[in-house]
Amino acid sequence: MGNVRVSYKKENGGVEITDMNDYYPFGMNIPRDVKAVFGTSSLYNYKYNGKELQETGAYDFGARQYMPDIGRWIVPDPLSEKMRRWSPYNYAFDNPIRFIDPDGRSPLTDYYNLKGQLTKHVEDGKTDKKVVLTTSKKEADTDAAISAGHVINQVTNDQIRQIDDIYTFGKTDKTGTEKGFLFGQNGKSSKTVTGEKAGEVGSKQWAEARKDLKEKGDSVASDAHLHPLEYDTNGNVTSYGLPTPSTGTGKDTDPKNMQGNQPSMILGWTENVGTLPSGQIGGTPPPNTYTPTVGFYNTGGSIITIDYSSFKKAMEKVNK
Repeated sequence: MGNVRVSYKKENGGVEITDMNDYYPFGMNIPRDVKAVFGTSSLYNYKYNGKELQETGAYDFGARQYMPDIGRWIVPDPLSEKMRRWSPYNYAFDNPIRFIDPDGRSPLTDYYNLKGQLTKHVEDGKTDKKVVLTTSKKEADTDAAISAGHVINQVTNDQIRQIDDIYTFGKTDKTGTEKGFLFGQNGKSSKTVTGEKAGEVGSKQWAEARKDLKEKGDSVASDAHLHPLEYDTNGNVTSYGLPTPSTGTGKDTDPKNMQGNQPSMILGWTENVGTLPSGQIGGTPPPNTYTPTVGFYNTGGSIITIDYSSFKKAMEKVNK
């Protein structure tokens, strides 16, 4: 965590300890009489997380002052009046695993819904774009999605083209093979990997994708993978991959199979039943067709599904 635990200097041909720090989980220094133990007094004031300890007992984190004895910030956010649904001493929407807030203002700049509509904007000089997994325009629904962790990074046009290629493969492949790739935290994506057996992208393939993403200087945020169509020997579709996750041990929602800390994406299908033309009685209806449909999920199960063409248009709108 960037903590300086022991400070020392060269003295008389040897090493002299000048300071020693051990911390409780919230950053309170465990009392030690360094002078009594080492024969010298502490001079180094940059301690927990490398932050300066003030005479008040608070650490100076720049945007905020932190009191380790109570584990709380003691300075309200400068934009607290714009986020009345949250504490005025809030940090990263109370979810520091998913968000960061380096300047004490707002973790994010712009939120867009799945229709490509701007639903929340913060004037903080940033250019970040995030997508909340809702089609609602209401700010309250945006806040609820953020609180639930139903937020993904901006999906770039290059990533949309990568999804296009997977769907093109899925429309013609007769082997039931899955393909997928990893989204990066900083907007990059891994190469597309292909499962070695039907209905699965295995751990070996995901490891290859992780390595590829790391070599590009990015880390994993989430993944997208195909739920394929299945055919009989005559080339007729017998079943189709739903845009919802499989549940249970070893399945999509198993925490061991989740890639990254954001909701994952399923590239599935919706069945359109063939019907006779209006007014026609009797005859054979046309075959069923299958529309690409995207589903988002986390360990709790399905979050939302949306027609892929609508999702694609929305992301292209966000990316303008």
